[in-house]
Amino acid sequence: MNEPPIFLVGVPRSGTTLLASMLSAHSRLACGPETAFFASLAAAGRPMPRPDQWPSDVISLADSARLEGESLLQRYAVCSDELSGLLAGVEPSPVGVLEALGELTARRAGKERWIEKSPVHLLYVRDIRRWFPRSPIVRIVRDPRDVARSLTGVPWGPEDLLGGLLYWRRFHERSRGFFAADPLSHTVRYEELVASPEPTLRKLCSFLGETLEPAMLADERPSANLVRESESWKGNVGGALDGSRVGRWRRLPESDRRRADAVLGDLLRELDYPLEGTSFDDGWLWLHPRHETAAGDGDLRRALDRGLRLWPDPPGEPPAAGLLVGDPDADDWLGRESGERLSAVLSILGRALRIRLRGRRIAWNRPTGTRPKGGLSSGVLSVLLRPLVATEASDR
Repeated sequence: MNEPPIFLVGVPRSGTTLLASMLSAHSRLACGPETAFFASLAAAGRPMPRPDQWPSDVISLADSARLEGESLLQRYAVCSDELSGLLAGVEPSPVGVLEALGELTARRAGKERWIEKSPVHLLYVRDIRRWFPRSPIVRIVRDPRDVARSLTGVPWGPEDLLGGLLYWRRFHERSRGFFAADPLSHTVRYEELVASPEPTLRKLCSFLGETLEPAMLADERPSANLVRESESWKGNVGGALDGSRVGRWRRLPESDRRRADAVLGDLLRELDYPLEGTSFDDGWLWLHPRHETAAGDGDLRRALDRGLRLWPDPPGEPPAAGLLVGDPDADDWLGRESGERLSAVLSILGRALRIRLRGRRIAWNRPTGTRPKGGLSSGVLSVLLRPLVATEASDR
């Protein structure tokens, strides 16, 4: 297949499956089950296949990687011998399995071009671009308050709305720079897709080099290949569009709507979503790490409820306080690469030192009990942070 594949990404519960079903209704496009392939590749250390072990090494990765309890081979209904045959004569590459499964999906459907849809790949768009330099990457964005609300209703999601808001923030912050700069990326807004599907899909098809087809707008679209039996939360994605799913965050209690402003106000403005109109008097709180592991922290909730926010206003405003949550190593504060880890250590220490020099407070909710032994960087960071922390307590 000569045309580059299409990658579809977005924060989970943003509408990636809905958009995949619309694209799969096209006579030339086929999308298979989610793979989370680049997440598995990163967890394996992004190995380069050895020619003398090709393709057994990448087939082993596909067989060992699990998503909702299934391996990639199970999700794509292909045995290792068949996959080995598909890879025979192919130049060894970490993404060889993904290409083989995508092309197999297209051939089975009698189509010319394959789509890979995995929401978690939003965190790995730079890896996608490295291995697929000509591929369009399509991102779908939905009001993060509706996303956070929806995340609390799935078995693998955060426990509460605050966790969902922090979850969304982590995904968006990790990928926003890529979409601001990458010329082969395109963003679809969920609200526009639901309210005005024809112009939204026409614009998307033009970007992909395809022609809009009536089947993409039909009330019944293919979804059997997109939804597994274990994924009941995806519902009837191949059915008629449901406008009632837009703006459900407005039914949230006022306290939750205020917290959403406190956690995401800067990004809501960036994406042109309306704020609740909350006023913040106490400045901004530097939270590290900025993701959902902080949601269970009582200090964070109290800080937000008394008027602090997680974003500077105006840009460059110094933080009014700091909050560290978790362990530098066990909670992956620093990343995997040595250069990345050193940079993260210096950044965290620099921020903490500036806060303390201004006479401001830093709290550290550090877990108690036995923790895994970290590397040198995380150990040094832990030692150097202690004198800068005003209060330290267990986070449970």
